[in-house]
Amino acid sequence: MRNIFFTLCTLLPCLLYSQAPIATQTNVASTSKTKFIQVGAGFDNAYFTDFATSALPYSTSAMRFDLAFLRSSARRETKMYFGFSSATFKLVADQQTFGSTVNTPYLAYTRLYQVPLKLGEKWNFKLGGSLDITGNMRMNPGLQNNAFGLEMFNTLFGSAKMSYDISRKKEKQGRFLLISYHLKPKTRILSYQLNLPLMNNTYRNGYAYTNASTISNQTRLTDGYQYHAFSGFRMSSALHYDLYYPNGNILRLGYNWEAYRTAGDFDRFQMAHHYFQLALLFKTN
Repeated sequence: MRNIFFTLCTLLPCLLYSQAPIATQTNVASTSKTKFIQVGAGFDNAYFTDFATSALPYSTSAMRFDLAFLRSSARRETKMYFGFSSATFKLVADQQTFGSTVNTPYLAYTRLYQVPLKLGEKWNFKLGGSLDITGNMRMNPGLQNNAFGLEMFNTLFGSAKMSYDISRKKEKQGRFLLISYHLKPKTRILSYQLNLPLMNNTYRNGYAYTNASTISNQTRLTDGYQYHAFSGFRMSSALHYDLYYPNGNILRLGYNWEAYRTAGDFDRFQMAHHYFQLALLFKTN
């Protein structure tokens, strides 16, 4: 899967200049709505601990892929996001390595509205909410009867996003040591979004995994699982650097962080992600 990521990097120049040049919005205060399709990939450094089976942490560095549909202006922003990662998390204990294969899908919808604060035309502050659904399907043969694990988190967030225009408005020429440089105007936006939970819900089994359905030879993977509203905790954030190109497309560099856990003590599950993202946003209008 890493080859796909490096291929995306190689094709960047062709993808970004594949259309005829058009006017690009250079001000975060612009009210015109723009639609984008986002295609992204990156490395996800992730960690989890399942206290129902082991108090030791599993970790990995995995490839993650995502697709999103965005509609944004200075006054309003909506985003539908899909993502997926699959990796083997590893634990080293007593000079032995144990592996847990984890498949994680992501689904999220975000809507933000501008708050008219007098911060200057370079700043834009938005408030809104996000609905986020994430699940894990895990398989760890080393746990034998408890090899299968499944949990789901669906969270309603209150979201706040601050954007700052760091564009270079004019051409800049100069000389550094013996090297002359000529920098053309560039549109660049730096943004940070913080998501805090208003309602976090979990779906998970109790302690321990083995359930009574195995006795009757009619194994039901989700036997004993329960849905709990207002349970556990979750929060996330996203730091993005967007570089606009003459055709309206955007190159995005991002650092996305999230952490979540279920309620409980002896049977608690907790997980954290550090996702370093490279994405292309293709303008569709």
